[in-house]
Amino acid sequence: MKIKIAPANADKINAALREVNGKATSFTIVDFSDLISYAQDAEKMLLARGINKKNQIGISVSFTPAGPSASAYKYASKSTQVTLSRHASGWFLTGITGTTVRPLDKEHVYIKLSREQLAIAHAAVFAGMVVNVDDAAMAA
Repeated sequence: MKIKIAPANADKINAALREVNGKATSFTIVDFSDLISYAQDAEKMLLARGINKKNQIGISVSFTPAGPSASAYKYASKSTQVTLSRHASGWFLTGITGTTVRPLDKEHVYIKLSREQLAIAHAAVFAGMVVNVDDAAMAA
């Protein structure tokens, strides 16, 4: 599956979400507009970590919504996990799977990036600092 996240593909994306979700609407990703929000969130998150749009190509980000907020809710609930991948022309939906979430589960965001992209983010996080790794402290 590879569907560009664009208004022209809203019907196709909504149909794919309905197929995975069935009748479930709580704790699931139900609409094209949700994917637009996730793509925008991914873009902001990566930019905040120093990874510009050019360097985002090849990154994939998976999202799973939060579970029920009440601990009194006793059962796992049906949910959706979507995977978005960054290409030169924008974000694409590259995966939708059904999953479950439990009460008080937080939203999950999984990022898959290359070592080069990780190095860019690492450099941005520690920009202007002198970093000295204490191997002895890490071994303890």
